[in-house]
Amino acid sequence: MKLQGKKIAVLIEGDFYEKEIFYYEHRFPEEGVELHFLTRLWGQPSLTFYGHEYKVPFECHESFENIDDATLRSYAAIIVPSAIVSDRLRYTEDINKLPPSRASSATACGSWPRCRNWSGAGEWLPITTCSATSRTWAPSTQTKMSSLMATS
Repeated sequence: MKLQGKKIAVLIEGDFYEKEIFYYEHRFPEEGVELHFLTRLWGQPSLTFYGHEYKVPFECHESFENIDDATLRSYAAIIVPSAIVSDRLRYTEDINKLPPSRASSATACGSWPRCRNWSGAGEWLPITTCSATSRTWAPSTQTKMSSLMATS
């Protein structure tokens, strides 16, 4: 079990692809991973998001807003799921400021040894901060688990 004891975060928002999230939710704990789902909670204790295809509810209790560098570096990986999650996480009230998800990814990619598993539109969150030449990237959902296991 190469992932035993690792801490992994998955960013979550509405219109997530249910099968992908369910896979993380079940497979990572089977491998001994401490799994955290993070989102922008907007000052609420939790938020319920609904999947894209089946409208399955998913309740999130952890926020990436105001996450400190030490906590961010404690994750072995941060996964930005496919579908509309990354689109929604790019929202900002002020177009002159980075959204909290983008600021977190900037910190993660600038000081953290593993910035990987951005799929599809998720690449737009860290694009100006991370260089594909300095980090390892997994191009699709199907390669996420295998690339984490191969390099952890």
